[in-house]
Amino acid sequence: MRKANLTDLYTTLTPDERFKLLLTALARGDEDDAWDIAHSCPKKNYSMSDAAYSDRLDTCRDIALFCSLEWLLKERAYSASKAILTMNRFAHDSYLTGYLAGCGNDADMDAAVDKAYEHTVDVRQEYVAMHNDSQRQLKSLLSALEIFCRDIDVPIEHMFYWFPPTIGWINDTRTALQDVQPDAEAMDYYLSTLRGYWTEATGEAIDTNKRIGAGNGI
Repeated sequence: MRKANLTDLYTTLTPDERFKLLLTALARGDEDDAWDIAHSCPKKNYSMSDAAYSDRLDTCRDIALFCSLEWLLKERAYSASKAILTMNRFAHDSYLTGYLAGCGNDADMDAAVDKAYEHTVDVRQEYVAMHNDSQRQLKSLLSALEIFCRDIDVPIEHMFYWFPPTIGWINDTRTALQDVQPDAEAMDYYLSTLRGYWTEATGEAIDTNKRIGAGNGI
């Protein structure tokens, strides 16, 4: 009886009350109550912009957000490894300077260089590998994004209208990535994800015969 009385009250909920009550039911795992809350919502008719237009706009914004977050994640590893390699070079030079100063007139430059290299090589090798991989990952995302923007005939700068910092990050890193080869598997993943989401959300199929190299003005 109590359940029935509560259900009767669901039709009187305000939109804010219904929204919060639904989240509460979902959070406690009560799917039956969540169903009652959702399906007791009053039904209304609306006029709206053409879905073929609004779906494209919403999808473009979603993709821009996804790529912005991915770029931030990949760029973090790139920047961290770059900073550590800079510090490693400083440690190498400092060790070399200190070793030579300690040896005084008996300093052997070749031996000093070998000692400095031995002192820093393990860290350098680890972060060179990390830096190279982070560059390939960034280039994979960038290459996939460039192809996708060409697919839908939208300049990459327009894609990130909602997130202006992203295009700045991309442009700041583009030169450093110019001669970097993308990771083929990662690039295929990003491209198939972007194309697949676009097709699912808009109903518009992507021409997969287009290839990088034709360019899109960027």
